[in-house]
Amino acid sequence: MIEEHREPPIAPPWLMLLAWAAALLAIAICANRSDAQDARDTVSSVRIGVVSEPAFDALAADWRRHDKPGVVERGYCITQWYRSRYPDSELADSIVRVTRVERAVTDGARSNGINMACPQGTPTLHTHPLDDGYPNCDASKPDFDTAQEDGEPFFVIQCDRRTFVFFYRYHGSYRK
Repeated sequence: MIEEHREPPIAPPWLMLLAWAAALLAIAICANRSDAQDARDTVSSVRIGVVSEPAFDALAADWRRHDKPGVVERGYCITQWYRSRYPDSELADSIVRVTRVERAVTDGARSNGINMACPQGTPTLHTHPLDDGYPNCDASKPDFDTAQEDGEPFFVIQCDRRTFVFFYRYHGSYRK
């Protein structure tokens, strides 16, 4: 008995090209899927930030204890926060609520800077002591650089007892 062996037919070139295109499209979709949250972060244009209780109460009390000349910056890890849609889409697209903070491990705190350690990617909050009696709510270049290096989705500066300024990641950098 003679067995006949036949090679499978070769697909036409246009079909092979179509298969390659489909494979590349699938790879691109999978690669972009892991960055889906970052993509939503860059599309959003306006966010509102709120420091809620119990974080607000703890930070306000800590500010009162340290509200004197010569005070140094203090650093905190934001250990609980969430983002939700803002009810009035004409005003903002989302609201970020910080509900819990813990003192960060710090090294070299000064009146105009602080080195602090929080887990990678954890949002941070640090204080800017009053500058000649006036609040300084502006972020410095080291503030932005550290947030970028640590992969923080946002960071917060407390510039007086009740004032908090949020900075959000936007297209790889940060803005208010």
